[in-house]
Amino acid sequence: MKESIPRRRFLQFGTLGIAGLAGCSTRDDSGSEQPTDTPSSTPSVTQNATSAEPSETDQPTETPDSLDILDHENLVGAHYYAWYRGEDGFAGQGFGGDQSNGWLSQTPGVPELGAYDSRNPDVVNQHMRWSLEHGINWWIITVGGRNTATHEAITDVIFEADLADHMAFTILTGFVPSQQNEKGQYDLDDPSLQENLQEFVKFWKDEFVSDSNYLHLDGRPTLYFWDSEAYVGGVVNKFKESFEKQQVDPYVIGGPKYYSQPAAMGDKHEIYDAILDYHGIYPDDEYMRNYRDLIVNRHRRWRVAADVYDLDFIPTVTPGYNTSARTSEIGSGAFSTFLDRSPEAFRNECRSLSGLGDRNATVVTSFNEWPEYSVVEPTVSEGTTFLEIIGEELTSQSDTPLSTDKFTRVRIDFNKTITPDSADDRKLAFMCRSIILGTRTGTVDLDVGSVDESFICLSGSYGPESDSNSTFRWFGGANSKTELFVNQGDIDQIRFAGRAPANNIQAVISVEDEEIGTVEFGRGDGVYSTS
Repeated sequence: MKESIPRRRFLQFGTLGIAGLAGCSTRDDSGSEQPTDTPSSTPSVTQNATSAEPSETDQPTETPDSLDILDHENLVGAHYYAWYRGEDGFAGQGFGGDQSNGWLSQTPGVPELGAYDSRNPDVVNQHMRWSLEHGINWWIITVGGRNTATHEAITDVIFEADLADHMAFTILTGFVPSQQNEKGQYDLDDPSLQENLQEFVKFWKDEFVSDSNYLHLDGRPTLYFWDSEAYVGGVVNKFKESFEKQQVDPYVIGGPKYYSQPAAMGDKHEIYDAILDYHGIYPDDEYMRNYRDLIVNRHRRWRVAADVYDLDFIPTVTPGYNTSARTSEIGSGAFSTFLDRSPEAFRNECRSLSGLGDRNATVVTSFNEWPEYSVVEPTVSEGTTFLEIIGEELTSQSDTPLSTDKFTRVRIDFNKTITPDSADDRKLAFMCRSIILGTRTGTVDLDVGSVDESFICLSGSYGPESDSNSTFRWFGGANSKTELFVNQGDIDQIRFAGRAPANNIQAVISVEDEEIGTVEFGRGDGVYSTS
């Protein structure tokens, strides 16, 4: 088992290489494909979306046609899709769907509105009405290519909807899967990807940012790169160059996988203003069996990482996930990951994560991603059940988020790393099977590599793996340094089990910048202690 970098199918941009999100599959750190059965102050519901400051003259919560807005001071988002074409199916998504029921053949659910067309203003207004009446005041919209039907549905229908002045909008985007390298990554050192990025930034600036309801935070237009964990190469410099060339300063929301350790983010935090995982779903059977128990702790460790890197943190909640009705996929793999829809579990998840986000923000995945059946849009069988939970659980002010003050920093500085071969360019120093902390009151096992891992890794760690003996992680990284946060104080000894890729790899172990010992790791499996 290894941590993956996610991949979703996209609406292509015609001549542009960046496109909009649509479903999901993932890759592990080695590059092999693993299928996925797939913000300071906050604008209120009635506030002008282009400002992050509450308006002194809020618009009324009653409109002429009796819209009853659920007014609150939080930022409650939902992923929204404009790719539905009634009986014609989807907009370039590669899904099936027959003429008798259009895209309904690709989802196990039945929307209350039937097989609707996203270009229908009545549909969009009803979606906004449902959203606003239940506290959703922010749509994160998957982009379409220039001059496509989805592009036009966004600019001509959604942005111009009767109720649009009550809603805030953000565009979601990512690269096209065909642009991945052999490891399933998007290499920003590739000139074609650099060109695609620059073209997209211009397209986004020209077509979306000027809308009066486009969400600005800290005075900057928001832009969500959902798949950014898969970006490699000179990511930071290439993004900065693209923004400078278009003379735009976006508030960038990055898209890590909260399943992973924060170390997977690398230096990309330098271009992010916030982080948001599209959803917590991941093709790990043990993880998915225990998803509702694990997802809150996964959020909490990324909350800590966001604090360390001075980023806004945005939680994500989802009612369920079921792709069993899909008959086609863009990309490789099979649909095998599922999360049962449960109002009670969804309520508990919302309640547990509400208040964990900066700006009192939370995002729901999704309003209407029907092929993954992660929807909160009313269904024939469930009605507004999930929307009602959102209104009840995500719209109140909550407790102060978790702080890094509760954690102890442990640093492992290696004298060198080893690169295995040309096919594996990781920088490896120690294959860690276990870490035992010695304290004044006893010992603590950090459960390295398991789903119950009880530490936060900020840098210098690769994804979890396992062999016939145990789960493990490789430590090292580009800077020959592994940084951990542990929820344990008074540490006077640390014991490691595992092996190095070569003899004579030394490590200096520090706790809160105070050196507690030096360890020399060897090639054979063994136990190594700081004292």
